[in-house]
Amino acid sequence: MSMTRNILGLHLQGRTYEEEAWLRRSMEELRGYVQWIWLMNPSVALRESPFPNQKCGIREFPVSGWDGLERLMVSQGREGAHRWMDWVLPRYEPNQRWAECLQGPNEVAVETYDQRMQLNEFAMELYKLCMQHGIRLAFGGCLGVGWPGGESGKENMDWIECTKRDAIQLMPTYRSCDYVVSHHYGKRSNDPFSHWDEMEGWTLRYRIVQEALDSVSEDGSFDKPRLITEGGFDQCGDKNTSGWRGPNGPSRGEYVRQVMVACDEIAKDKNVECYLVFTAMSTGWPSFRIEQPDWEAFSVEVLKRDPYAELPDDRPLPTDELAVSNALVLSTKTRWWCEEAKRKLVEGEDTEYGMSIVDRLPDLARAAEITVHTSLKRSTLPPDVSS
Repeated sequence: MSMTRNILGLHLQGRTYEEEAWLRRSMEELRGYVQWIWLMNPSVALRESPFPNQKCGIREFPVSGWDGLERLMVSQGREGAHRWMDWVLPRYEPNQRWAECLQGPNEVAVETYDQRMQLNEFAMELYKLCMQHGIRLAFGGCLGVGWPGGESGKENMDWIECTKRDAIQLMPTYRSCDYVVSHHYGKRSNDPFSHWDEMEGWTLRYRIVQEALDSVSEDGSFDKPRLITEGGFDQCGDKNTSGWRGPNGPSRGEYVRQVMVACDEIAKDKNVECYLVFTAMSTGWPSFRIEQPDWEAFSVEVLKRDPYAELPDDRPLPTDELAVSNALVLSTKTRWWCEEAKRKLVEGEDTEYGMSIVDRLPDLARAAEITVHTSLKRSTLPPDVSS
């Protein structure tokens, strides 16, 4: 039975995908289901996209302490936009031919009126520079959890009204981009059975922003697409303890379940194109890291959702997986493909594709069997009776 469109994707902190093939294979399998992936500092030597079936957003991080430099440049308005582009453009241009968009400064300051006005000036100038270079800009402030409106307590304002006020003041920033980027985690509760908290205030805050922007748009609709490029569990941003792997964190299965519940809710908002869980290929974020078994568990759930677009005709089949030499991975993939074939045949949708999977499942199962026997160094192997 059809559920809802998949919006889950991945944020990649590191670049080991250039050497490790498992994630590239997974994104090939999930084409049509996973639309977006976010890359930090991809190599300028890449001649083509490492993930050709996904839209790739890129964030450049040229030097240590870049977050502070970005905030400083934003505070300099128009002049700062030129400085930022001078830093980033040489790094982005080699990959511009295959990248979908470039992310602007990350989680900038918007606590005061002056900071919001500085951001507006910076954003409008940066957008002009990007258009001159043919760059699609993913920005809109790229605001973190609790913003806009995070200063409501200091100003003794209702947080919803403060969020709306700030969003309206930031309208020039929201207009000055091709994609609006924001980060929306769930707050990991402190109890022994960690659950997703602050759904309204953290995860769905963008809906309040959208309502405010709609209210001041000429046709009553602010229709820029939104990308949620960081998501998952957080507590207070501590790299070592705040993520799902931190103290009293959930099991893998429970974490996957809660993230997918959030995704299904967010997918109701058609202007939101993705929710990217933070982070795979982790470099210095141990409590947030997503490893291969974790992503494989997510992938099972992704395939239960609707694709975001019509699937291409040359979809992968189980025989595309035979180069894998890990028995556990092959066994897991066999189960995935059994579930996919069952779904196609039981639902009566695309039964021809379902039967083509069934025809090739014995080859995949045999590959897993051979790998098990090889790892055990057995001298004999049961005969292949699949034919």
